[in-house]
Amino acid sequence: MTLDNLPSKKSFPPLLWIFTCCLLFVSLTVRADIGVDWLVSQTQGNGSYSSQDDIATSFQATSETLTTLYALGETTQPGIPSAHQFINNETYQGTEYLSRQIISNIQQGNAVTDLVSTLLGYQNLDGGFGELPGYNSTTLDTIFAAQALALAGQTSTQAAGFAIAFLQSHQHQTGDFSLAGNDASIYITALASQTLQAYQYTYALTDNITRANNYLLSQINADGSIGELFETAVTLTALAPTIADQALYQPLADHLQAAKLANGSWENDVYTTALALKAIHTQQTVTPPQPDLSSLSGVVKDGASNQPLNGVNVVVTLSDGQALSATTNSEGRYLISNIPPGSASAQFSINTYFSATANVTLIAGQVLSYDVSLLSDPAANPIQLSGQIVDIDTAMPVSGASIQILTSSFSTQSDINGDFEILDISAGSITVKITKGGYLSQLLSISAPAGGIVDLGVINLNPGTVTGTESSISGVITDAATGDPLRGVLISVTGSDNLSTFTTQDGQYTITNIQPGTIVVSASLDGYQIATGTAELVAGTNLLFNAALVKNSNPALVPLQGQVIDAGTQLALAGVSISA
Repeated sequence: MTLDNLPSKKSFPPLLWIFTCCLLFVSLTVRADIGVDWLVSQTQGNGSYSSQDDIATSFQATSETLTTLYALGETTQPGIPSAHQFINNETYQGTEYLSRQIISNIQQGNAVTDLVSTLLGYQNLDGGFGELPGYNSTTLDTIFAAQALALAGQTSTQAAGFAIAFLQSHQHQTGDFSLAGNDASIYITALASQTLQAYQYTYALTDNITRANNYLLSQINADGSIGELFETAVTLTALAPTIADQALYQPLADHLQAAKLANGSWENDVYTTALALKAIHTQQTVTPPQPDLSSLSGVVKDGASNQPLNGVNVVVTLSDGQALSATTNSEGRYLISNIPPGSASAQFSINTYFSATANVTLIAGQVLSYDVSLLSDPAANPIQLSGQIVDIDTAMPVSGASIQILTSSFSTQSDINGDFEILDISAGSITVKITKGGYLSQLLSISAPAGGIVDLGVINLNPGTVTGTESSISGVITDAATGDPLRGVLISVTGSDNLSTFTTQDGQYTITNIQPGTIVVSASLDGYQIATGTAELVAGTNLLFNAALVKNSNPALVPLQGQVIDAGTQLALAGVSISA
């Protein structure tokens, strides 16, 4: 029996996994109809909310009822304290049940540190969660764990990032999710969409959410249903906050309203009724995204301590000169909404820190997530720029190549070994132009606000051109001090597509199916200074972005050392920006 082929209600056993968590706590201005009256009347002597017709266990039905009552603002119902006690009395602590206990305690305002610590002990090396410690990871268990971590304020932690990466890697090409080896599941896909939405301001998940939602929309039947009633409900809850055109999901709400019984319940089932009430409430109260506008959000941290920075001024400047701004809160978070789509620059500034500027591409109806680490402003050292220039075809050194720092008097030529070095360049942003007769010129934009050694490594000159249709990015991220590969580094690509992934055990990563054009690549890991690069991604190429990250505790090293080249041609990419 799997959730991928759910039986009818009459034959459905009380599975442990039939459940969903609400990711939003919203106050209701007008009291819900008799559905709430029916729901709270199902309280039992043991404190649970349940009925004999439930398709879920008493634990699941009670937990879902509590989530719905909190979402609807019905927090004074007399049965709530006993229901919470019923949840906390449960001794079985599979991932779903433990996650629901965490949510129950958050609803009560209780500390959940110990429960979260126990949950994290269930996480496997692949980033996913199994039902119990040592069990193989499943999409469904990982969804429940990620929901609990989000509500516990853990969205930016490495553990949560690994869980999200696991979900991303298990989304099918058609956008759906399922249990391993089973067909696409409406239920799991809807839960995955809800879960990813809780992390969309932390990671670049717009594409994953959109593909999941498009799959769900494609499964809606002519009568407005999508599977059974509980599946219709969880689908409506997933779609309403993210789909601008309400007409696309209105049939789901109409179908639910039509299926409500005279006593206010759905199928006399506590679990299904709780889901339906929450779904209709979400559909009626949520503010859908503006289809013609976009948003920018993220977290700003101290580059040395990795602590969030409060009071950072974030200014987005559009191509027409229009500017919108926001200030980070105590968690370092910012959100700028209702931005016209297109190319823009985002500047992050605060006293005693170097400001940072990023070029971003904003897409209508989507939220771009962009995190930044700012470096404190000590007395900067001069930049010491070095590298080696070689012929791409022969791998032989290229002597006599001209290396010029634009808008300055600094220049030199490569020696017989292809090596070059320019000293005493003022710290900050510089643009390096490399030219040699018979070769394509290379242009690199480098940001080194603290100065220091900037080794560009091997720069390959290529007389050829690049053609093709598909683009991708890959590379290896290492520790700058030890050279060891780094696992779990968040690689984010923003541009026409906003995509992300995490490095594997050997420090490698790959992101495919990227639209060509200007992209911004960032590599970030807790405890290390962030590295970013901007490049013009050419159709038909694989961009090789290797970076050596510097620990916050070792500021003497340069934040980024490495090379950015086209992996297909080994051509050093023009217009690559390397910054920290």
